[in-house]
Amino acid sequence: MAIHPSSKLANIKRSVEKWFNDQFSSSYSIDFEGVPFNGADKSEWLQPRILIGGRMFHRQVGEGYLGDTTEVIINVNIFVRRSMMKAADRPYRIRDDLFSKMKVGTMITVYDYVGDSSVAAYLKSREIVDDFLVKSPEAEDIIGYNFSVLYNYLSKY
Repeated sequence: MAIHPSSKLANIKRSVEKWFNDQFSSSYSIDFEGVPFNGADKSEWLQPRILIGGRMFHRQVGEGYLGDTTEVIINVNIFVRRSMMKAADRPYRIRDDLFSKMKVGTMITVYDYVGDSSVAAYLKSREIVDDFLVKSPEAEDIIGYNFSVLYNYLSKY
């Protein structure tokens, strides 16, 4: 028996990247994993990464399906060049923009990109995991900020 589209990590990756593109590409350059990116001429950019966390098994989640609640951490590195910054609070403003769209309770639709593009699941944000400025020497041109959110979803198989 084939696994349910909600269990295919390719669908999670593509859906999160689609959501990031829809939410942020008009304001920021985005460095997606596995896609060539050159930040040399960018004043600021986002670098989202997907980390699969724990799973909690469920015996039966639907007719003929087993499943689990799967945790997904979406880690976003924010990069801002000091030499191109117009205001010292710029990393915090970008963080606030991320927070407004990723706060607890928000959802990301997971589509079945491997199959028929139907809705396969929903990622729901549960907790802010990391939220801090990355300390760097004043001599370095790039300021980093790390913002991570824990999501979970029902994976069927």
